[in-house]
Amino acid sequence: MIMAESTITKGGSDDRLATVADLRHELHNERRITDSRFGEAANRIETVDYRVTLLDQKVDDFKTETLRRFDQVDKRFEQVDKRFDQVDKRFEQIDKRFEQVDKRFEQVDKRFDRIDARFDALDERLRSNKTLLILSASTASSIASVVISLLK
Repeated sequence: MIMAESTITKGGSDDRLATVADLRHELHNERRITDSRFGEAANRIETVDYRVTLLDQKVDDFKTETLRRFDQVDKRFEQVDKRFDQVDKRFEQIDKRFEQVDKRFEQVDKRFDRIDARFDALDERLRSNKTLLILSASTASSIASVVISLLK
């Protein structure tokens, strides 16, 4: 702060008044400079406040848009879940049908096992009959040869 030099003389009240006036003038100038700087600071603060307000609005807009998109994604996931539930139900139906088909195949297998057992028994009987037939044929040929030798 620049201040005027004070020149006080004996009995010079006019000089003192001039010095006080000069001091007042300089203080007034300093006050204007300070007010100007405070005004600039206030303007800068207002600018920063405006920018922060804009930034806050952008963040709110971003948050709103993000939440909206998440809601859309949630709805899509719900739709996909519903589709998977439908697919699961369909697979359960198919599994039930396969269980029924498996039961039928088990019944058919049991029937084939019984038929195989009958064929095995029949086959055994045929082998026995074949053996008996061979024995009968052998016995008949032996009897025939004895009869022929007796007839001779």
